[in-house]
Amino acid sequence: MLHSKILELRPAKVSDMDQIMAIHSDHLKPRDQRDASQGFLVGQLNASRDSYYVLGNGHKQINGYICLLDYLPEEFVDELILNNGAFLEEEIIRELKGELPLVKVHQVAIHQDFLGQGLGKKAYSLLQNQFPNLPIYAFVCTYPVINERSLEFHRACGFEEIGEQEYFKQEELYAHRLLRRAPKNKEI
Repeated sequence: MLHSKILELRPAKVSDMDQIMAIHSDHLKPRDQRDASQGFLVGQLNASRDSYYVLGNGHKQINGYICLLDYLPEEFVDELILNNGAFLEEEIIRELKGELPLVKVHQVAIHQDFLGQGLGKKAYSLLQNQFPNLPIYAFVCTYPVINERSLEFHRACGFEEIGEQEYFKQEELYAHRLLRRAPKNKEI
């Protein structure tokens, strides 16, 4: 249980990376151990490429993290638009193409000791406060196992599904759903 309800989301420091990696390792599941009802992570972290924000209450322990992608691969965007473009609003297509700014979430993970306490929702709320004028995009694994818990969590946080993308990684087929949360200034 959290001793303080005052939480902050701040850019990660180099000294935070060990705790981020430990939280990540607790959630990373091999393909044959993924449980759709429990949620899981499939991607590796890349500290030299991605940006991290940590959730905490001012103490040394980190309660969770958000990993932001610095870019979307062009081939990913092109195929996503090709497969889903007829259903996407022009503004979303422009965001995906990089013509409009957006926040790209690769992973959200909460320390095992704090699961079920609403910290994931709080992390997204704090992230939206830091980028109030930008939409937030998130990717959720849907193949080989649908990460149903993550899809439900993102829907509860105000995200809408806008498309799905299949790709091969190390000769294995994967698929992700792309979800979008409107900017704070455009919420109804």
